[in-house]
Amino acid sequence: MHLSREVDKSWDPYKDEVVEKPKELLIFPRYHQLASVRKIRDQVRVEGTGHHYLIQHTTGSGKSYEIGWLSHLLTSLILIRRP
Repeated sequence: MHLSREVDKSWDPYKDEVVEKPKELLIFPRYHQLASVRKIRDQVRVEGTGHHYLIQHTTGSGKSYEIGWLSHLLTSLILIRRP
């Protein structure tokens, strides 16, 4: 899950200026995003680092969030390769 903080800007004709309204959105991964992050995590645990992986989805499917979740997960993943 991801907490997104954004600022909505709109024109207020009464104040004659742009008004900023902060808002927070709680974003949960969709099924296909969570599944692909878990599959890549498991594959990295088996193969180790140094391999190429492809995340391919349609437009608007949330690839940016998926890549963000995956990179966050991989930075905290401890890989121990034993001979």
